[in-house]
Amino acid sequence: MTNFVSPLSPEQIAYRAYLRTPRWRILRWVRRHIDGNRCRMCGTSQRLEVHHHSYTHRGGSWLRELFDLTTVCAACHGKAHGGLTL
Repeated sequence: MTNFVSPLSPEQIAYRAYLRTPRWRILRWVRRHIDGNRCRMCGTSQRLEVHHHSYTHRGGSWLRELFDLTTVCAACHGKAHGGLTL
């Protein structure tokens, strides 16, 4: 039997699980709607994602988390994370 060690930290695993919750799906939909389904950095409507500015409000107040989010395209999301591909 092989022991599988995840390359992800417990925090990353928990965050990925959070992204599959109904709460996140609702917040993501509302944020994209507020932002007009456009990237707030470059204005495109292609490959949209929703970016957390910080993770301090995740799972807490719906309103605080909503205002801690921004709609961005995949390219700008990578830039927001210092050029990392997500």
